[in-house]
Amino acid sequence: RHSSQFFRYHMFGRGIGTIRVLVQSETRSTEMWRMSRNQGDKWIQAVVPIGHIDTEYQIEFVGTRSFSVVGDIAIDDIQYQNCAYPR
Repeated sequence: RHSSQFFRYHMFGRGIGTIRVLVQSETRSTEMWRMSRNQGDKWIQAVVPIGHIDTEYQIEFVGTRSFSVVGDIAIDDIQYQNCAYPR
């Protein structure tokens, strides 16, 4: 079974840049999900398919903004499905 990550995000304002979800393993970094720009004044559910990874890994959230400081990015309620230690 393949792992998935679920979380809610809020991206509101003129100065919003990008949220990215990266999977970092020993040898590489892979972008698994990305959202950019103002998404309105609301919380939105994201689903990130992580798949099956046979080695130790980390998940990283990376947020950027434009030159404007008007706007906010937030994440909340992070959950994982079908995650288990390798056998």
